[in-house]
Amino acid sequence: MDLRNQFVKSVKWASFSKFIRLSLQYVTLLVLAYFLAPKDFGLMSTAMIYIGFFNLIKDLGFASAIIRIEKESNTLYSSIFWINLFVGIFLSILIFLLSDVIAKYYKINDLRFIIRVLSFSFFFSSLTGLPNSILEKNMRFNILAGIEVIATFLASGTAIILAILEYGVWSLVLQNIVFVSITFCATWLAADFLPSFSYDKNEIKKVLGFGIHLSGFNILNYLVRNADYFLIGKFLGMQSLGYYSLAYRIMLFPIQNITSVINRVLYPILAKVKDDNTRTQKIYLSVSKSVAFFTFPIMLTFFVVNNNFVTIFLSEKWQPIIPVLYVLVPIGMLQSVYTLAGVLFLIKDKTQLWFYWGIFSAIITLLGFYIGLKWNILGVAIGYLISNLILMFPGSYIAFNLIKLKVQSFLKNLSRTFAISMTTAFLTFLLKIVINDINSYYSFFLLISFSLTAYFLLSYKFNKNLFSKLIRQIKF
Repeated sequence: MDLRNQFVKSVKWASFSKFIRLSLQYVTLLVLAYFLAPKDFGLMSTAMIYIGFFNLIKDLGFASAIIRIEKESNTLYSSIFWINLFVGIFLSILIFLLSDVIAKYYKINDLRFIIRVLSFSFFFSSLTGLPNSILEKNMRFNILAGIEVIATFLASGTAIILAILEYGVWSLVLQNIVFVSITFCATWLAADFLPSFSYDKNEIKKVLGFGIHLSGFNILNYLVRNADYFLIGKFLGMQSLGYYSLAYRIMLFPIQNITSVINRVLYPILAKVKDDNTRTQKIYLSVSKSVAFFTFPIMLTFFVVNNNFVTIFLSEKWQPIIPVLYVLVPIGMLQSVYTLAGVLFLIKDKTQLWFYWGIFSAIITLLGFYIGLKWNILGVAIGYLISNLILMFPGSYIAFNLIKLKVQSFLKNLSRTFAISMTTAFLTFLLKIVINDINSYYSFFLLISFSLTAYFLLSYKFNKNLFSKLIRQIKF
């Protein structure tokens, strides 16, 4: 199977998994938002800031390094396993012990018990990276899709039942534990790999430099991306963090999940042609255009129906998130195409350069968050948007230069899709003015249906080549 067909097939399976998972997660989110208080979401978001941080350093970047190397061995895999095992045990114990410090810092006793329980799920998560990377390297995304869908379904069901039974924040905690446990067991069974009692430091040296610089960037990037949660939780309180985190999950998680699907498949594909800039450019531009085809209209349409969505699907207690959602729309659009550039640093083995760029990005983004904090959660969101706008051009230039791609060519590649998406949003906005009803399910679904129909008709008329290509590729 050639690279193109291999890529398309893998994207189909990864997209299928992500679509089902996102649908389940969205339904679960709406149900949980009805039964849980904003404070519950704030508590879970705060706990996951720290769990997520340790997740970044649990495998020292070895999982990504496995995908890139051309010749792997059982000795390398076994060596990585033993490192992951001991690091996982150490970090799990550390998380458990730090729970007291974190709870005292926020002056919230419940955080202590939440973090301690999550430290156990972290241990199993720390051992999942290796088998997951083996499956990705071998392009077995159909297997991963089945595992992730089943785990999400069972985890979502657990959370909903516990929320109905009034378990509060613990419904969110158990949702995480169920997902991690099922994923751990299933990926190890599917990877068909048993570690031997062997360790070779020379094998580890092959991936150590790559992994350390990648881990450094990921840690820095994670700290920056969660600084808004940290600052809001500390200075504005758990209720404000609950509002902000739900807005973030509604708006940016779907986009981040779409791009994560593409990145997940794009990385092993581009790693195979990393020395051919012409082929790399062609694949990268094609993938970026395809991503924008879906993400741009989603974001712009949501901008139009934002207040309808919150009014209809969430209770009145969530009204404060409406202005925040408006600001997160352009952030979602930028990130949907901008974050794909990270793959270029990986395939060119420029993780050290990526780390240095991450330091500069961190300074700009943190300044945006800190200044915006004065105007509550809306100010933080605006600060986030401004920092994204400042960083996008220089960040793209550095990444694109690795494959000799001009930023102007990249922007031109997206211009037609952007214009059609803007036109669709404007027409939907005009229909919304005519309907003038934000409380009706019928008007909401009429707006969505109109937007979807208008976008596909305009795309068929003015972007026919891309439209026809994607329709052909969607067919299994």
